[in-house]
Amino acid sequence: MAGLSGGLVLLVGVIAWALGAPCLAPPLGVTAYLLAKDPKAAVNSPRNIVIGHVIGVAAGLGSAGAFGVLGEPSALTGTFVLGHALGSALAIVLTVSLTEGLRCPHPPAAATTLVASLGLLSLQGGVLAFMAGVAVLAGCSFALRRSRPSASPPKK
Repeated sequence: MAGLSGGLVLLVGVIAWALGAPCLAPPLGVTAYLLAKDPKAAVNSPRNIVIGHVIGVAAGLGSAGAFGVLGEPSALTGTFVLGHALGSALAIVLTVSLTEGLRCPHPPAAATTLVASLGLLSLQGGVLAFMAGVAVLAGCSFALRRSRPSASPPKK
């Protein structure tokens, strides 16, 4: 499991390096771990991975905009302001509500929404690059779901 998790992160990292684009971000490490642990789990379906992270990005950026911190220095490198806290809280509420409501939960999307709402995901190329990393892992999910048995045996 550890080797597969690392291999998935390495794959996205090498693509990021080759493209010179930020395709790899912390939420994708969690996605890689979950995929390695149980690729056939519902939360790891390609649909849930893609929709979950899309919702996370949109909710995070939208919430940051709603509280006036979109485009400001990141909360981790600049000054953490109340707008960061409020935007992050709204982003989590939106992400969880939408992913659950659409029946496409993917827990790492909650990390994605924080990355976006705290200003760690650049609007200029960062969003598209990150989503390319998401697409790579969704493709890996598709392949793993076809090739590996479920981690947990069926219940009798």
